[in-house]
Amino acid sequence: FAAMGLGKAPLSGEEVAQFKEEGAVVVRGLVRGELLGRVVAARRSVESSLPTTEYASLAFGAWQGDPALEELALRSPVTDAARQLLERDDVHLLLDAFFELKSGQPGCGWHVDDMFFWPCESDGLNVWIALDPVEADGGGLAYAPGTHHGDFDDVRTTIKTPIDGQPQTCKLAELNPAQNARVEARKRVPLMSPGDAIIHKRDVFHRAEPFDDPSLGKSIARFSARYVGSDAVLNGFTLTEQGTVAALPNDRIDRVHASGFKLFPRVHLRRPAADDDL
Repeated sequence: FAAMGLGKAPLSGEEVAQFKEEGAVVVRGLVRGELLGRVVAARRSVESSLPTTEYASLAFGAWQGDPALEELALRSPVTDAARQLLERDDVHLLLDAFFELKSGQPGCGWHVDDMFFWPCESDGLNVWIALDPVEADGGGLAYAPGTHHGDFDDVRTTIKTPIDGQPQTCKLAELNPAQNARVEARKRVPLMSPGDAIIHKRDVFHRAEPFDDPSLGKSIARFSARYVGSDAVLNGFTLTEQGTVAALPNDRIDRVHASGFKLFPRVHLRRPAADDDL
């Protein structure tokens, strides 16, 4: 990290080891200071780009509309963490998403991202940044350590299999209660402060944690960014500027971006901030 001009590595050796063993790790204070303040303020400008019954707001490509979110997604401690855990410098942003969950809404059940949220077959990681405090009354992100291993392939198959042409990504509890219980038995739901992060491998099961009291009137927002290496091959769909769904070219992500796609940029080196060693 020092050789690339990035200052101190964002994750400790213990955090890296936990990520390798469990497929997930909680990183406290990954984003902080002035950048965190600008990112939290930017949530007011994010508009939902996808109709949804699970969330109050769900938007893709938010990094393209706000300088703070662009910095967060492309040149920040978040991208430093992605490089560190993927163990490579040639890292691209696959997709970002802004979520806001309100009390009374279910969120998405146990799942791994489908081809709309993860439009490629390659492995990678997902970084979730809390923009509001996550307290004991719910609204946070639940994840299930270890579920990226092969003994959960049958569960992934269950939610990947369409029914009447419709995806079943969020419906594991309805489709197979026994499999849902297997994943639920591994659940962790950390309490979080703004700027804390959950980082997990692509195939780790995760879900929204509904609020305990549907009448609370609370909402919790989080920003997520998915990262892959430059040799990842795209295979999925994207939302166009016109709001329509389009198939992506079946090619390496670096070549697709170089061909003129504004999406899928390579993340940048960042200049170390004054508070990196705090």
